[in-house]
Amino acid sequence: PYLKEIVSSDIACVLIDITLQGPNVGYVTSDNTNGALTAVTHLLESGHRHIAMINGHTQADVSLLRLEGYRQALENYGIPFDESLVVDGLFSEHGGKEAAFKILSSRPDVTAFFCASDLMALGALQSVKESGKKVPEDISIIGFDNIDLTAYCTPALTTVHQHKYELGYHAAQILIDLLEKQQAIHHIMLATELIQRDSVCKR
Repeated sequence: PYLKEIVSSDIACVLIDITLQGPNVGYVTSDNTNGALTAVTHLLESGHRHIAMINGHTQADVSLLRLEGYRQALENYGIPFDESLVVDGLFSEHGGKEAAFKILSSRPDVTAFFCASDLMALGALQSVKESGKKVPEDISIIGFDNIDLTAYCTPALTTVHQHKYELGYHAAQILIDLLEKQQAIHHIMLATELIQRDSVCKR
């Protein structure tokens, strides 16, 4: 409701990772769908065919877009989408751990997790270890965001890098343009990049 109120008001604002539009509204976002597509394709190219997704929650724009990338990657390889392999982890470490435990318990055929955030991926990492399995030997994991911690956990996490500085820079620039009534581009989508580390192995 607050977002709708802002979008319909005369207040200039810029949204990050929410693609709403209005006369005084701009947005900056990462290419969430393509980022997820690239990540899941990397798992498929590594030989994985039973790939689960730990998503955020259905109210988040990025969750829907990253889920679409996951679906597209599976479709490209002729693998039917299985709703039971997608569990929400609420973008938290604890949520990711719980979601991974649920999937590991119900679907022992799963060999890889694509997580819609690094925090959930770190939770999944804990869950896999506590279940007596190893990453990446038994279960491969990919996160999303490239937070600093992912380079230092064991194993170091393969993840999708978002250009956080550029997101902030472009958001501020769009806001200035809106305030100054400049006829500039008010909607920007930034590319993502797959950072390959040690949490994925070939099957």
